[in-house]
Amino acid sequence: MNCQSKHTVVYSCKYHVVWCPKYRRRVLVTGADERLKAIIHQLAEERTVTVFEMEGMPDHVHLLVEVDPQYGIHRFVKQVKGRSSRLLRQEFPWLRSRLPSLWTTLFRAWEVHRLPLSSHTLKTQKRSRWGRAKTSSFVCEVPLRVTSVQEDILRTPFEAARQLYNAWLGEALGRMNLLKQSKAYQGARQIPRRPKTPRQEAFTDARQAVGFTEAALSQYATTIHASWIGLHIDAVIGQTLTRRPFDAVNKIVLGRAKKVRCKGKRGLHQIGSLEGKSNVAGLRWREGALHWGSLTLPMVSGATTILSSPMGWPTASNTSGLCGAPSKAISDGSPNW
Repeated sequence: MNCQSKHTVVYSCKYHVVWCPKYRRRVLVTGADERLKAIIHQLAEERTVTVFEMEGMPDHVHLLVEVDPQYGIHRFVKQVKGRSSRLLRQEFPWLRSRLPSLWTTLFRAWEVHRLPLSSHTLKTQKRSRWGRAKTSSFVCEVPLRVTSVQEDILRTPFEAARQLYNAWLGEALGRMNLLKQSKAYQGARQIPRRPKTPRQEAFTDARQAVGFTEAALSQYATTIHASWIGLHIDAVIGQTLTRRPFDAVNKIVLGRAKKVRCKGKRGLHQIGSLEGKSNVAGLRWREGALHWGSLTLPMVSGATTILSSPMGWPTASNTSGLCGAPSKAISDGSPNW
């Protein structure tokens, strides 16, 4: 063990520290992350702190350091936050407009005993989070045994979802037209593309002024949920459904699409599936059956399952992602659940 000595203290106190910006906003970009690293190295030299590794993600920071116990890891992190918040908000004015304060008041620290392993883990944090997923994903299509009564019940939430989608789509299109007609948007288009930050800030302000954001569109949904639709579409499914019309209209704003379509009752442009955010609320898969409100739809016994991963049949233990209720139309027009 390599120990450090200072006055009357001999120590080996290494810590893995993590903290994040306010609201975990992804603001450590466009040079702010590199400036943060320089500030940390400068303060570490002043306080005789050894920095082994450091990785800055857009929404959090990893730090592997060795700190004198008389000085304390809490004091070092506090001073890093204070100095970096002051300097970064001075040098990057757009941080002041997006956050009331740069950092949260919390941080997490682990004592490190195996430095080579911890250093390797820290180096792979950025690649594992923003690169290829570490865990394998799979898609499983399971036919369900549905009675005629249950089928009539299932058609109601799908019709509610269709009307909800079309209402959101119409509202998003209206806000898109207001956005393109606004002076703020026209002024943002005149800003040079380099550097990116002023142009991005101008477009962001123009979007927020007319409410053309996913969060603003979700707030609009609260008025719709007060109608009969709210009786059939819960908040979890509604939130995932909100992304579809916003993403579709946003592609037009970004020049990636020319038009969008409303959802019809039949044909290719109908609502074909509904999904939740996790397997703990709304749509849930438990013990070989899909549970949705008062409905329990068991899997067809002996059916052939289409799998793209050797995970086997979905169970409560390995179905931890999204759980959906798809309805696929076949040639004779009847649905296959």
